[in-house]
Amino acid sequence: MAILTGHHPRKKVAIVGSGCAGIGALWALNRTHHDVYIYEAADRLGGHTNTVEFKNGKYKTAVDTGFIVLNTATYRSYRSYPVGTCTQLMTCSKLNRFS
Repeated sequence: MAILTGHHPRKKVAIVGSGCAGIGALWALNRTHHDVYIYEAADRLGGHTNTVEFKNGKYKTAVDTGFIVLNTATYRSYRSYPVGTCTQLMTCSKLNRFS
C-alpha cells in the first residue's frame, strides 16, 4: 500500500485558447499546486463567446455575436424570422466567405 505524504509534483500546465473550455480549465486549476498558463491568439478573452453593445438612437441592448451555428433543423423557431441562411460545410479548418 502506498503511503500518502501530501507531496504532489508541481507541473506546468498550458491551456491553449480562452474560450469557454479554456476559461473553465483555468478556473478549475486556479487553486491547485500547479503552474497554470493560458495562451490566447486574439486580443481579448472569450473565444467564440462575445457580447457587444448595439446602439440605435437612445436605445441600447447587449447582442451576443458568438452564436456561430444557426441550424434550422434544431432551431425551428428561427424560420419565422427574416434571417437569411445558406448551406454550409461545418469544419474547423476551412474559411468560407459569402459572395
